[in-house]
Amino acid sequence: MAGVMLALALALQNLRLPNILTGALVNAIFTVTLAVAGLRSALLLTGLTPVGAFLTGHLPPPLIILMPVIIPGNIVYIIIIGMLRERTLVGETVAAPAAKALVIGVGGMLLARWTAMPTETLALLWGIVGIQFFTAVAGTLLGEIVASRVIRGNQPA
Repeated sequence: MAGVMLALALALQNLRLPNILTGALVNAIFTVTLAVAGLRSALLLTGLTPVGAFLTGHLPPPLIILMPVIIPGNIVYIIIIGMLRERTLVGETVAAPAAKALVIGVGGMLLARWTAMPTETLALLWGIVGIQFFTAVAGTLLGEIVASRVIRGNQPA
């Protein structure tokens, strides 16, 4: 299942849709993968899709330095979704994206201090953090809708 979902995410990134739409759909794929195939498969996707984002141009070259913080942000996102999935949709939809954005923002600021990150790239960081938050909110909601239909559709009649 992880391979199919990874192929879907990479194909989606190759469509070159706007970043906000692509990000929301990729986050939805993370959520569906977690619900259908489990944490291990979802974690695999969270680590590999940023590489696909770079290769397809969704992560522009000046921001490639952020890949080491985007991956942990994705990991934190999917772990929190896994912890809150059965408890509260509102909590899941707010907490997971907020944690993801926080990890990326703080990690990006630390990278900026440790490297000679140009001021222009640093300014882009905050735009990326905002996009990551809002695409994660939309992706969480969409992913839960799709996951519930997939799971319900696989129940014996």
